[in-house]
Amino acid sequence: MTAGVTCFASYLNAFNLAQLTALIMGIDIGDIGVNESRAYLREHNDYPDEFYDKYLSNLESIKTMALANDQNLFNVTMFEESDFVGNKKEKISLTETTISKINLIALCEEMGKSFDEMLRRQTPIVLPIHQQAATDDLLPNQPDNQLQAENEQLKRRIAELEQQLKNPQSSLSKTNNINLDIKNEQVINSLKDDLEKLTTENNTLKQQTSKQVTMPADDVQLNGIAKYNANKAYVIATGQALASYLWSMDTTKAIRTGDMVQQVRHVIHSVAPDLLPDDKAIRGWLSDIAPDYAKKGGKTPKDAPSEISLTMKK
Repeated sequence: MTAGVTCFASYLNAFNLAQLTALIMGIDIGDIGVNESRAYLREHNDYPDEFYDKYLSNLESIKTMALANDQNLFNVTMFEESDFVGNKKEKISLTETTISKINLIALCEEMGKSFDEMLRRQTPIVLPIHQQAATDDLLPNQPDNQLQAENEQLKRRIAELEQQLKNPQSSLSKTNNINLDIKNEQVINSLKDDLEKLTTENNTLKQQTSKQVTMPADDVQLNGIAKYNANKAYVIATGQALASYLWSMDTTKAIRTGDMVQQVRHVIHSVAPDLLPDDKAIRGWLSDIAPDYAKKGGKTPKDAPSEISLTMKK
């Protein structure tokens, strides 16, 4: 029982959704009638019609909050309800879905409300003086040390949440599993970096080779059609290597030839846009290296994922 407040709600350790809505609105929970799917005001004449409508609207908001249950404040219970034609639909139970007093106090603080103030708006329990002593023996006893224990529990929970916010990875278990799901775009960016490094190394190797071979001055550097053909062969080999690498990680067999053409085209456009061919030409490069599943005809299935997950092999 909350110190200084004596009402029916002060003796409860948990509240269902209908009672919670009443507490927030200042409606005495004794005036609430509730079953699994519906709640109503018993003393309907004591409240204006618009107040009753507001209660039902707020109850829907509380149900939505409980279903989301982002902070695990609610103990959610679902049930199946049939309509007049026998169709079943799962709904949240208004009577069995509850929030504990401790969690409600935390929720009140988050909402900028006072739990004690909510209790003060409830109808107080008034007993004859000669009955109060006997009644006190029957009511739950919650001495100051128990209130302090609840307060300490709340403080520990707040500290844990703050720690999780500062270090969200601390609650994740570490693993030695080297199989990682990598988004396609991340792989492409990594391969682009590797391709640029290989291009630099290749240019360096060409320079070293040209210095070692004695050739006429006019033939030291390729030009014209010879230079174009050499660069084209290099781009084709690079595109085929990239496609082979991606298909080797495609454990779900999701990448069709048409999809791979677009990935190769994306990388070539970033590295050598002047040598970018049309899709038909790239498809021709891949015809000899594409796995059988990638050559299947037809459009990509509608339920295929928009991002293809790849598995990095050890």
